[in-house]
Amino acid sequence: MADFLGMMKQAAQLQSKMQAMQENSAMSRSRAFPAAALVSVRMSAKMEVKAVKIDPSLMKAEEREILEDPW
Repeated sequence: MADFLGMMKQAAQLQSKMQAMQENSAMSRSRAFPAAALVSVRMSAKMEVKAVKIDPSLMKAEEREILEDPW
């Protein structure tokens, strides 16, 4: 019975560590810059798009706010 309780305690500790790692990775962010750097995208580790920047030469000035809508 002691082994079972020890295993349950270890499982709870592992679950806690995994949750902390998931929370930590959710806070990290990445940016992608293609060679021409005309478009850049910022995303979280959970693959959520946080920002999009588009070079002004690719669009009309009045379209910029709609296309780069910050969430």
